[in-house]
Amino acid sequence: MSDIDRRFPVEAWLQVWCRHDVAPEVGRCAVALEEQARRAGLRLFVQSDFALYNTVMRANKDRRGYLNPIFDEVPAGCGYWIAGLDGNEAIATVQAFRLYRWHGTNLLRELTSLHLHYPHQGLEAGPGESIEMGGLVAETITGKVAFTGGIWIRQDMTGPRAEIEGAKLSGILARLNRYLAYCRWDIDFAFSSVTNALYEKGVAESYGHANAEPGMKFALRFLGEGGAVLLWSSRQDVISNATHQIDASPP
Repeated sequence: MSDIDRRFPVEAWLQVWCRHDVAPEVGRCAVALEEQARRAGLRLFVQSDFALYNTVMRANKDRRGYLNPIFDEVPAGCGYWIAGLDGNEAIATVQAFRLYRWHGTNLLRELTSLHLHYPHQGLEAGPGESIEMGGLVAETITGKVAFTGGIWIRQDMTGPRAEIEGAKLSGILARLNRYLAYCRWDIDFAFSSVTNALYEKGVAESYGHANAEPGMKFALRFLGEGGAVLLWSSRQDVISNATHQIDASPP
């Protein structure tokens, strides 16, 4: 796609964002994950145009299943997405993440009020739409919080063919999303969610979040009705996960 901005490859972007005042191991792991993606034939470029993001996602809606309004409007500097281009310069993967500054509110309130998905004028919840949580842990998720769940992978890049050095591409991109958000904003928490069906298949384990809380129930016009599992990591979880990844890597 000719509209993709190729000025900011992830590896160059990380050199700017991996500041000395954040845990260096997180930046090192982000670099390693980007290199893994490159060995899989992907070149990753940082994007900030969410109108283009939604155009790309709309073109692949049938394969992805839905468009998440979380990324309909993103304030400048509070969100980015990564275009993964294959050897033919075609978009093979998309990943997005955005920052919330929640002071005086929290994830539980933002989810159950539907403000998370419909925060802007003109984006309003319809009759019967709701989100219910299975517990109260989301009430503790506050401060600088990143949603890191906006990932799409082209069908031919999924399954066993997409494993790189024993790791699933979906897991590589999910971890990279979290590390990029940490490097950019020094976040307090990162979160995403998976449906119950995907959780039972072990998808959440590859994503690498430190914590999971089942029991989420949703009825949303862009997603339908069903159950999901909340996934989240604290700032220290992100650092610990990166440290473990470094320790587990061959010398």
